[in-house]
Amino acid sequence: RATRTAEEIALALLLRAETPPPLERLPPPDVFFDRDCRNIYRTFYALYQEGGTRAPTVDQILSGLRDDEGALDRTARLLVEGAVLDDESSSETPTPAENELSEILNQLERRWWKQRLVDLVQQIREAMAQGDEQLARRLREEKNALTRSLHPDATQALG
Repeated sequence: RATRTAEEIALALLLRAETPPPLERLPPPDVFFDRDCRNIYRTFYALYQEGGTRAPTVDQILSGLRDDEGALDRTARLLVEGAVLDDESSSETPTPAENELSEILNQLERRWWKQRLVDLVQQIREAMAQGDEQLARRLREEKNALTRSLHPDATQALG
């Protein structure tokens, strides 16, 4: 393929990274909207948690995905494309440097937060329509905390 998504780029970088970011700096698997990418990342994340500070090997990831044919195929494609790109001195598809991994993961996380805000507004409306004030209050608190995380400068100016 001529273009890769930010999710695929993040996964390709994680799969090739000798030392990935510390686990506490990695976002949750839900930031990956594509099902196959989310399953690959979820497997990577779980194996990384189990291994402590050691990144999982490609073999471990592939083994963890053995029952998910789509994610296995996507992982193999990402690995092959990464190897080809590494071997080529010039390419039509530029690949980001390893130090851009954190930036890409931050972009994915912010995208997820924004989608979560949209979902929370809908859930608050539904809770209010059903008369569930306790649920609506909890959802509004989550929405407010998320808004403060997304827009720290704006919320400080208001406070």
